[in-house]
Amino acid sequence: MDSCNYNILLAEDERLVRFILSSFFKKCGCHVDEAKNGSEALNLFQVNYYDMILMDVNMPVMDGLDATSQIRNLEKFKSNKTYIVGISSDEHNKDKCLEHGMDEFYPKPLMVQDIFKLIGK
Repeated sequence: MDSCNYNILLAEDERLVRFILSSFFKKCGCHVDEAKNGSEALNLFQVNYYDMILMDVNMPVMDGLDATSQIRNLEKFKSNKTYIVGISSDEHNKDKCLEHGMDEFYPKPLMVQDIFKLIGK
């Protein structure tokens, strides 16, 4: 498997989902930081560069929608825009994700082919 060399932020409150997704991205050669909620994701975003953020919609402390909105506000002062993908087990969240500034939405559970599509983008 070729190395992707991407920096990915995985914002997901479920430990098992974080472990599975993080392991797979790392196996593909990506560097992965993990956040358990939107607040942690926002803090990590402010001090690191990410090629992509996988953002769960429903998390404690701060949900993925609010975190994405705040990230997009911070990006007004940056020269690049981070690719943010919303993930949720509720497919009704797709429109909300796009309205809050996410670039794409994938329903959970993510399949291997979904992860390859994300790395390919």
